[in-house]
Amino acid sequence: MGEGTSCCNEEQNAFGILYLLYLVIVLLTWGSILVKPMRLMATFVHEMSHAIMCWLTCGSVHGIEVYNNEGGVTKFRGGCKLLITPAGYLGEAFWGMVFTVMSGGRRTATWTAGGLCFSLLWALCYAPNRTMVILNLCYCILIGTFIVIEWFVFTPILAYVVLFFGVFLSAYALGDIYGATIERTIVGSDAYALHEERLVFFFSYETQKPVSS
Repeated sequence: MGEGTSCCNEEQNAFGILYLLYLVIVLLTWGSILVKPMRLMATFVHEMSHAIMCWLTCGSVHGIEVYNNEGGVTKFRGGCKLLITPAGYLGEAFWGMVFTVMSGGRRTATWTAGGLCFSLLWALCYAPNRTMVILNLCYCILIGTFIVIEWFVFTPILAYVVLFFGVFLSAYALGDIYGATIERTIVGSDAYALHEERLVFFFSYETQKPVSS
């Protein structure tokens, strides 16, 4: 590169700085009560990812719940369990990426925020518990308010909100995956369930595999 040139323009530099700033804020406040609503939102995204994979593999969802202790459950029937079980962890990372990428423009941020509101309301059709009802409705009101502010009062603000969601979900996904697969073993977790499913699949395959002549 020639003298005085840069790898990034002003907007890209601002994005990188803001991303790092958000990441530092998330790490510093990780266990704080201040970000518990965001941790509950991440739990919702986790459970919704299970539900989406269930639908994609031709299963049926009968219930989606988020608990105040930041746990959750998706009740389903059918579908490919080997894909549905890890979809919660992978979904957190995937949607974190989507939110981060889509925060780059006013319209894309609006579409992303609107899609989140739609999924929050849609999930209420699947036997939600009280905590999830309150969580989803409050987030719909909050996100809807930011959309109105973005288009009728002040811009840019929605892009910052969507980017924060993306950063938080990405960090939460890494922490969730590390905690469930490396740091500790939690009986009943998705990682443990996936381990059991893998063993069942492996031994089932071994017993059914034809003997070579």
